[in-house]
Amino acid sequence: MLGCTCVVSQVLGMGEAWKGGDVGHSIGGGQKIRLLKEEMKALAEQQDLIVLTVDSYDLIFAGGPEEILRKFQQTNHKVLFAAEGLIWPDKQLADMYPSVRRGKRYLNSGGGF
Repeated sequence: MLGCTCVVSQVLGMGEAWKGGDVGHSIGGGQKIRLLKEEMKALAEQQDLIVLTVDSYDLIFAGGPEEILRKFQQTNHKVLFAAEGLIWPDKQLADMYPSVRRGKRYLNSGGGF
């Protein structure tokens, strides 16, 4: 486990017009992913960096930074994605997702490590 926990919070896209479509009625435009991809380019050279990305407008953390970091490290994985039990927006893609032994099957863009 790391000896210290450093928390840097940055809101990507703050003040920019939403170009991700009307997610209530259609497929989103991937704006969150494009913003994250650009930000990750700037961080690419950093070693031992842990990045947590989440939707910010509807999020409540159930633990502090130390607990979140500890639980991430306990998984012994380099990358984790949020998942959910419902596939949206295109249910026809369900067969493309592998079965899982536990947890939820379908990726959710709301969070990941």
